[in-house]
Parts: sequence; structure tokens; C-alpha cells
Amino acid sequence: MRALELPFRRPPASQQVRTWPDAALGHLIAGIALAACVEFMTLRVLIRLGPVFKSLPHQVVIAWTDAAIFAGGVALNLAALLLLAVLAMWALVVGGALSPVFRAVLGGLLILAAVVYALGIRTPPELYALFLAASLIIMTFGVGHVRRTRGINVYLALVSLAGLGLAWGAGVAAMQIPLAQSVQLRALSEAAALMCGLGAPLLLRPRFDRVALLIGLAAAVVLSAMWLAVRWLPPTLMIWSLSFSAYLPALLYVLGMGGWLYTFVALARRNETRRLAWGMALIALSGLRWDVPYYVLLAVVGCLVLVTAQKPPGSARPRRFGLLTASA
Repeated sequence: MRALELPFRRPPASQQVRTWPDAALGHLIAGIALAACVEFMTLRVLIRLGPVFKSLPHQVVIAWTDAAIFAGGVALNLAALLLLAVLAMWALVVGGALSPVFRAVLGGLLILAAVVYALGIRTPPELYALFLAASLIIMTFGVGHVRRTRGINVYLALVSLAGLGLAWGAGVAAMQIPLAQSVQLRALSEAAALMCGLGAPLLLRPRFDRVALLIGLAAAVVLSAMWLAVRWLPPTLMIWSLSFSAYLPALLYVLGMGGWLYTFVALARRNETRRLAWGMALIALSGLRWDVPYYVLLAVVGCLVLVTAQKPPGSARPRRFGLLTASA
């Protein structure tokens, strides 16, 4: 009888205290993803489609553009503030699974991000370069710490490799240092980002989902049809929305989009893997632009979501210099 009663016991008060901040964090992460998606669709897609719909009345195009700019601006500012809130929660409230050293670095990034946000275009180049370096350090800390799912480590390594090239290019541009390697590193960043989409089904290994498969196939077919019908349109939309130059064969981008979308939908449709889907979304929505702090923080928070969504194995001795404590 006693064994039957155990599953129905209420958790200890200390455990309840630790649970509500994590639930709040999950809601904030979902809010960032949704706000960033609205920003993406309005400021990076809809307002760029004016030349495509030349047949519409001019006043309709103007009204739709103004509405898109307003909605996108509200969504962008909301997502930017929520990104700071999530970093603050990880650094100060729900960072029990994070090592003390990493939480200190995360707190430093939070301060740098707040200062860069406040200064805007008046940010000194050296300060922005420091912000980029701190962001890249936090992203690379996550590689190798998801012990139960090695595929996530490879995914994070590809994201960090893309971030390295983007941080170098943005830092060099901010410091106004002409270095030829920036072009090659940006090409490497795009290739690494494309590999994330191509390898997502194998690396993140979602449970097979027919709905997700149909959506991924439909998206791949639509993108292929667009590429065949109006050859210039997909590369133009990619450079406007995600800063992809589309220098690689079109088939790779079609397969990458289909693979990424299948993985995202399959993960998002299950409660236990939905946070992984939010992490994927934040990384993808950051695109290949690190000249804007908002995009940088999207990638950083996305990587942290992928890492912290997985519980590390228990151990008696905590890791002092890694991302996660082994006893978490």
C-alpha cells in the first residue's frame, strides 16, 4: 500500500520552487521564438515582396508595408528584451545546472549586451568586438557537454563554426580592418549553416512523424518550383531574410530546408522535445548576420536552449570549468 501511495505524493517545497522558474523560462523561450518569427516574416520577408506584386494598387502596397514595419518593429523590440530576460534568468535564477564559471561569463555577456543595446550605433568597435568574443565563447562552451545525445554536440559544433566566421567578419568590419580572410570565412559559415539543415534529421534524431515529413517535402517542392520558375527569387529572398548568398548548388538548399523543417516540426509536435525545436528556431532565425546584436543573441540563446534542454548524467563531483555541472 505504501508503494502505491508514493507516486501520488506532492513534491517537496524546495523542488516546487525550482520548478516554476524553469517553467517561466520555457514560456520566455517560446515567446522569443514566436516574436522572432513575426519579426522575420514582416521585416525580412513581407516588406521585401513589394516588387513581386506590382499588379496590386499602390496604396495597398503602402498600407501593407507600413503595417508590416510596425508589427515587425514591435516584435523585434519584444524579442530583444526577452533575450535579455532569458540571459538574466540563466545567470541569476535557474542556472543551478550551469557551472559557476560559466554563469559568471554569462553574466558578463548580459552586461555587455545591455550596454550594446543602450548605445546602439554609438557602440565603440572594441566593445562590440568584446561582445562578439563573449558570445562565441558561450556558444563553444556547449560543444561536448550534451553527453546523452552526441548528435547535438555535432550540431552545436557546426553552429559554433558558422559563428566563428561570422564573428570574425563582423569584428573585422567593426574595427575597420581590411582582411581578405573574411570572405572565405563567411563562405565557410554558410556551408556550416547549410550542413545544420542537411544533417538535422540525423543529428537531432526526432521520432518519425508523418505530418512533419509531409511539411518538409511540401516545402522542398515549393522551393524547387520557385527556383525553376523564377530563378532569381529564392536567392534574393535568402539574402534578404537570412543573409545566405546561395553560392552552393540549389539542390543543397532545397534538401537543407526540407530536412530542417522536418526536424523542427517533428520535435515541436512532442512536449518532451519542444524546447529543442525552439532552440533550432532561434538559431535559424539569427541568420548569417552578426553585425546586429539582436541576431547574435538569438544564436547564443538558441545554443543554450539546445544544451540545457538535455539533462547531463549525475555524478558526485561537479565539473568546475565546463558549461554544465555534472551533478545537475
